[in-house]
Amino acid sequence: MRIIYTENGAQMQGADGTVDFGTVSMGRTDLKKLTVQNVGLGSLTIQTFAKPESTQTATKVGDQVTDENPVFTIDFGEPVVVSPGESRELDVTYAPPVVEGQTQIEHLVVLSMTSANIEPGVAPSNITLKGTAVSGECDLPNQLDFGAVGRGDSFNLTFDFTNARPIETRGYLGQIDSQQGDGIFTLSPDSPKGEFLIGGTNTKTATFTFRPTDAQDYAASVRMRRADGCPEKVVRLIGTGVDAVLAYEPATVNFGYAPPGTTVEREVTISNKSLRAVDLTMVMASDQGQTVPSNIFKVVDTGGSSLTTISVPAATRDSGNSLVAGTQVVKLSFKPTVLGPRQGLLRMTTPFASQTSLSVPLRGIGGGPDIDVRPAPALAFGRIAYFPAASPPSFASRKLTIQNVGTRPNPADPQANLKLGQTDGMNGFARPYWEVTPKNGASADEICVGVFDTSTNTCTNDLPTSGAGSYNPAFGLEAGTATSILDIPVRVTPNGLGTREWEVKIFSNDPDEPVTTITVTANSVELPPCNVEISPIALQFGIVSPPAIKDLAFSIRNRLTGPRDICLISGLELAPEVNTPTGMPAVFSLPGGAQSEIELQPSETKQFVVRAWPQGQLPPTPAAVSGKVVFNVAHPMNPAREVALAATIANSCLTISPNALDFGTVKKDCNSETRTFNIYNSCSTAVTINSSTMGAPAGEGPGGPNCMGSLPCPEFHIVAGIPAMTTVAAGATTPVSFQLRYRPINYGPDTGAFVINVTQGGQPLDYVVALQGRGDMNGLNTDTFRQDSKPKADILLVIDDSCSMSDKQASLAANMNSFLQYATSNQVEFQMAVVVTEIGGANAPVQSAQFRQTAAGNKILRPTTTNLQSEFSALVQVGTPGGSESCMYPATLALTAPLITDPTKNAGFLRNDAVLAVVCVTDAPDQAPQAPVFYLNQLVNIKGAQRATQFTYNVIGPFLPSPPSGCSYDGTNDGRHAFMVSQTNGVKEEICTPNWAVALERIGKNAFGYRTNFFLTSRPDLAAGRPVVAIDGMVIPERDPDPALNSKIWEYDATNNSINFEPLYVPEPGRTLTVTYTAACL
Repeated sequence: MRIIYTENGAQMQGADGTVDFGTVSMGRTDLKKLTVQNVGLGSLTIQTFAKPESTQTATKVGDQVTDENPVFTIDFGEPVVVSPGESRELDVTYAPPVVEGQTQIEHLVVLSMTSANIEPGVAPSNITLKGTAVSGECDLPNQLDFGAVGRGDSFNLTFDFTNARPIETRGYLGQIDSQQGDGIFTLSPDSPKGEFLIGGTNTKTATFTFRPTDAQDYAASVRMRRADGCPEKVVRLIGTGVDAVLAYEPATVNFGYAPPGTTVEREVTISNKSLRAVDLTMVMASDQGQTVPSNIFKVVDTGGSSLTTISVPAATRDSGNSLVAGTQVVKLSFKPTVLGPRQGLLRMTTPFASQTSLSVPLRGIGGGPDIDVRPAPALAFGRIAYFPAASPPSFASRKLTIQNVGTRPNPADPQANLKLGQTDGMNGFARPYWEVTPKNGASADEICVGVFDTSTNTCTNDLPTSGAGSYNPAFGLEAGTATSILDIPVRVTPNGLGTREWEVKIFSNDPDEPVTTITVTANSVELPPCNVEISPIALQFGIVSPPAIKDLAFSIRNRLTGPRDICLISGLELAPEVNTPTGMPAVFSLPGGAQSEIELQPSETKQFVVRAWPQGQLPPTPAAVSGKVVFNVAHPMNPAREVALAATIANSCLTISPNALDFGTVKKDCNSETRTFNIYNSCSTAVTINSSTMGAPAGEGPGGPNCMGSLPCPEFHIVAGIPAMTTVAAGATTPVSFQLRYRPINYGPDTGAFVINVTQGGQPLDYVVALQGRGDMNGLNTDTFRQDSKPKADILLVIDDSCSMSDKQASLAANMNSFLQYATSNQVEFQMAVVVTEIGGANAPVQSAQFRQTAAGNKILRPTTTNLQSEFSALVQVGTPGGSESCMYPATLALTAPLITDPTKNAGFLRNDAVLAVVCVTDAPDQAPQAPVFYLNQLVNIKGAQRATQFTYNVIGPFLPSPPSGCSYDGTNDGRHAFMVSQTNGVKEEICTPNWAVALERIGKNAFGYRTNFFLTSRPDLAAGRPVVAIDGMVIPERDPDPALNSKIWEYDATNNSINFEPLYVPEPGRTLTVTYTAACL
């Protein structure tokens, strides 16, 4: 056993121990520790304390030493076990009572402490407790603590020798004794020294100065006496030299990522090691390199009333005499206005000479995660059909869609991605991703957020890490990419009738919205069971090449006919798709949107359109994307239904014109007009057509209300098919053709699909032609054309770069305002890009078809482009290095995959809701290697054959029999340009025009969307009546009713099957044109 104690400021140890309290004022209590250490190999037990000399100072040790009015006390009760190598501390207190007339009393007691399990023959330990009690006027501190002081700085403490007596007395202040050198602790020159008189009721003040030279602890001592009759006492002087009294944590305040306009708050803790409170002034957050307040970084809260002053509390000493810094938390905010990294400083001024100021680095990045949850703020299931005996129990499924709508930094950084969950304390985010709280009588087991395991009928409360709907918690959701969106399934299984409600809190690292709350509601109702027919049960889109769009549809028919047989369909939406090419957004969508509730009346059929629209770069190999439309029907055994979706994202070698066809409205049991489809091969190798079939013929199955026989009754029919193993030669100008027609056997919309199975590049693939039609009682069609109030136009300029074109390029550049006049006056949201005509050489066509770029980095010009005039001039003056010229060939390459989907080439140009125009500027005939029809069909298919008003091909070219004087042609007009113009309702202008301004104004007007011809879906039966034309519901006659004018307003063009307006009467932007007519019954 070893006793550890402190004597004269030094730590001592031995078999016996002494606890010396020094001088303590009467009436006060002082506490010290007595440490018993076991240095043996076995356990040691402290058993008893005894007081051998009863006349010594009154003491109390538990119930073993029990003097009355004890001065010394040891906190000891039950025996104390000390394990080998361990120590135990006992609290010892000294509480000298006040004794009138006495200025000093010595107290002493020696206790005998016995222990068990010690070596034989070892005597009990003697524990000596002693102290000197002094009256209040004699009271002196045990130490003067200067706390932390910066190196080279100094700190003063004063001590007052106060004489409360009416007569003079003598005090004493000796020399400072230090083992660490002179000059560390000093007395001021005006301080009393040695023996000195203190007049009656007077005070003399001693000033001590601590001036550290190194970062370490310092100690010294000085002998002091307060007055005559008081004992002298050794008072310790202690202080700590530090490099800096003030510090802050963290070393850099990192706000991380914050999307522009959002605010992120962080904290910095200022610490003070000084034993005095510190006021930091002139507090300001500034941008790096600036000395004025920042608009991005702000001081939000300093803990006080002023944002320019921080008050930091003084430090304290703990029980081990170590300094504990005083701290103050300061709140800061970061609100970026633009993307990119930002740096700043939190500045403040201090009162210390050795540390005059503090500067805290601030960092933040504009950009990063921003959560968007849809639907919000509520996900309403609506009605859920409840069947008490259903197996599995009645349920309905929906989804919450989470998207990172923030900004993606460049280069990409996973830290900027949206992460679900709560912080794990290690710069990551972990489960739980969400929290569900039942409300208003609902129960937690009625809802599943996350994957529901149908094999165990349990909710995982989690997301899959692979496959459809998977989530990678290490990567999260990356903004601006295909991985920015995540669907979270939600399934409600009511346990009875009535309304239900839950609160779902979704956790994320969104800096200003870490918790998103969604209210989920449902109404469990009793409904009759449904009996529905879904046709088809799968939609095969075949090859869809970016950025083409293909729409197919399925229908749901209520088979029941009773007056109360209303069928409820709920939660119709898309499930996550599989095998989407990397970097491509979801391919499938619902143009009509997800639908929460649909009621089918008895015998009613409703149609739902699904769109396949691959957006992004063409994958290197064909990608078979699959998905499904999911929905619930009111049924006790089979409520969950689905329609499978499949599409192949690949290069489309075959151009099928039209690639989709709407037969319009046809009278029930009548044939539509037979439509012809042509197939061209735009690839460099042959494609073999293995087979073709009507994959989705619509109609009814045997026994249907309009199909009484034993065989199915189709509505889409093959009139002339394609022979098996037909070869479509590369670049052949004679197409492979087939013919189809539509004959509705019932009322309502129909969808079908003609499937062509081919071998392309050694792989079997399907091309699908989407078909639509509607059956009614009369074959009444209404075609609608909406003139956008703020139209959009995508304009591709193909500029001849041969040596004879220099002056024409300059004329085009100089007359930009004329070209843009219609676009400007009608506020057209245009996009313009430029390619060149050179096709000589193996790589020239592809190189020519890549959008040109200005020195400012612009490939696509818009109304908002800075310096539009000069940028336009730079793009269209392409130089004259070319030789062999073509407009239609580079235009086709530029506007189709792979160039139009390549983000480094032409991606981002085509917009689905914009008209498309090619404007060819050349003085030569087109020298493309294939016939014009080969390119025409590819260009028309970009917008679709039945959206003829959406595409025009326009030419400023050589149209005269010979060039006029002063101008030259680079070849003889062969009619190719005129063919492309006439087939697309374009405009042609002479390249040798003397008035470029007028020519460009006419070309621009047509290119930017001015239309006089509107093409009809079906062919009117003129014997049943003329088409009825209306603008915004007002019928427009064919001729002006004013007898003075009697001018033609519009006419029906039977050759092109279009309504053609005279320019003066064309519907204005913002108006809606409708044409109603009866289709012929064939």
